[in-house]
Amino acid sequence: MENTNETPKTISVRMVEYYNTMVVREPVEINVEDYPELNGMTEEEMQDYISENWWEMKAVNDDVYDSLAEDCRDSGVIREKITGEEQECRFD
Repeated sequence: MENTNETPKTISVRMVEYYNTMVVREPVEINVEDYPELNGMTEEEMQDYISENWWEMKAVNDDVYDSLAEDCRDSGVIREKITGEEQECRFD
């Protein structure tokens, strides 16, 4: 039986970090005429429709991307912000 009151020779300690990252990307401009599903909508209706359906909508660069969302996800980064940083001590 092992004596648990013995002083250990080593102990492993690690840091686990938690945080939220916000990445703002350059806009992708779409030509409304290329998206017949937006025909007859107001700008607000278009924004709502795109927000709900951009993973199913065709990409502006449809020879490279499968959806408008993928197209937007690959545009250049304008700003990054990390918030809510927390650190926690853990042992193995």
